[in-house]
Amino acid sequence: MKILIIGIDGATWEVLDDFLLENHMPNLKRLKSEGYSGVLQSTEPPITPAAWTTCITGCLPPTHGIVGFREYSFKDDTISIGNATSSLVPNIWQELSAQGFNVASINVPWTYPCQEIRGIMVAGHGSPGIFTYPNEFNEKLLHEIPDYDIVGRWDKAENYTPAQLESIITVVERSFEQRLQAARLANGEMDWSVMMVQFQDLDKLGHYMWPYIAKDMRDEYPLQRDRIFRMFKRLDQIMGDLLDLAATDKLLVAMVSDHGMTRKTCDVMPNTLLYLWGYMRFQGLFSRMVRRCRLNMRSLSSTKNATMPVELKSRMDWKQSKAAVMHTEITGYVCLNVRRRQPYGCVEPGKEYDNIIEDLRRRFSEVACPVTGRPIFERVATPAEIYSVEDIDAERFGDLILIPRPGYFLKSRMSQKSGYAVPVPPDSLQGTHHPDGIFVFWGQAVKSGEHKRAHIADIAPTVYAALGAKLPRYMDGKPLEDVFTQQIKIEFQDDGDTSAVMPPKKKRLSATEEAAVAKRLAELGYLD
Repeated sequence: MKILIIGIDGATWEVLDDFLLENHMPNLKRLKSEGYSGVLQSTEPPITPAAWTTCITGCLPPTHGIVGFREYSFKDDTISIGNATSSLVPNIWQELSAQGFNVASINVPWTYPCQEIRGIMVAGHGSPGIFTYPNEFNEKLLHEIPDYDIVGRWDKAENYTPAQLESIITVVERSFEQRLQAARLANGEMDWSVMMVQFQDLDKLGHYMWPYIAKDMRDEYPLQRDRIFRMFKRLDQIMGDLLDLAATDKLLVAMVSDHGMTRKTCDVMPNTLLYLWGYMRFQGLFSRMVRRCRLNMRSLSSTKNATMPVELKSRMDWKQSKAAVMHTEITGYVCLNVRRRQPYGCVEPGKEYDNIIEDLRRRFSEVACPVTGRPIFERVATPAEIYSVEDIDAERFGDLILIPRPGYFLKSRMSQKSGYAVPVPPDSLQGTHHPDGIFVFWGQAVKSGEHKRAHIADIAPTVYAALGAKLPRYMDGKPLEDVFTQQIKIEFQDDGDTSAVMPPKKKRLSATEEAAVAKRLAELGYLD
């Protein structure tokens, strides 16, 4: 059996509706109508590193340990960018390789640095450049596709002229073609059992051209809509080419997205609220001058966006502050400055800590949108409550988690002038993440006409079971047995509760690597 996994970042049925499939995407229409499809629930948070890591491990964030692009270190009070080695568990490529299967991974996010596998890996989003396993495949890749890049590069704008739109969509279409070319090259190198090809660009379009693609808004922009429809037609053709590449009587296709998208309605700065409530203090004049000088010095180097101490990351005086949202990954992670846990800790563990948590829980739960008057946060709770896990690492998940309602986008920066919430103008083109993604399973052994909800953690276990591989016992997801026309055999590894494969030893990116990744993330609007 061959299993082809097609990953489309940010795909949602709100865009890929029946009209688009009927008139522009015959291959996807066929997969959906003949196969088993539905809404795919994303992770909490519904963001690229967490969700795609869940997709390729079968584990939820408390198990694999990745919540987003950035990580906060208690030991040295620094904010850094994570990578594949931040995962606490091995991924599907490592596990299947250990069981003797040949695998290929093309452009899957958070796979850098590439791990040794039985096959070929081309790192995706989160990589500082073009990197592959084995190393020699890199030379072949760039020889055949000299313009290969992880995601099409183009500048965002508040509005796009027809010429700008044409230029951007041409870049996106070329990015789609590069994935197909890389898959063909990998296919020529090996006889694979599982190949995953990921397309990143739809996420960026959703962030900066949402009204052009959303089915309830795109008719207001007929020129832009029609050009983007042609782009979707090209994506569908490439999906058809991938199906031809993998053609076999025993082919199983799984198409998945890491999350959906929705219209952005408001930017929210929870650190501004912490300042207003007295939990955070700003630096004094002298400290601000010193900080500015240090930042200017960093800006002269190529590593200006590398690992950054908290005292440089923001204007707050962390030594005098009790709480801060260190990073936002759609969701906000509040960290208390706890004595003996962090270098400048000023919150006593025990009663003071508990009182602050309860006070912040109440305050954030009551915060209302200045436009609608509705609560901004859907849920405010501790990591243990959010994930139903008692023993959870506060360094990775913070002390309190802020989950906004769909459409609200959290930023870690502070603002004394604009307030804690800045509504997005009604004519804005901006979109943001939504937890409802998509999935489709298709093949001779797959039911048709069935529609349901599934979780992204269920994708990897389903692939294992369909392949006849043994499932690691650490997985949180379950095989989607209802997908198949006949009962599938599910076997688990017989090594107790651990995997036969060890996850890679965690290491930070070098300053140069981190700066390169940070630049890409800033271009996509994920770093503020």
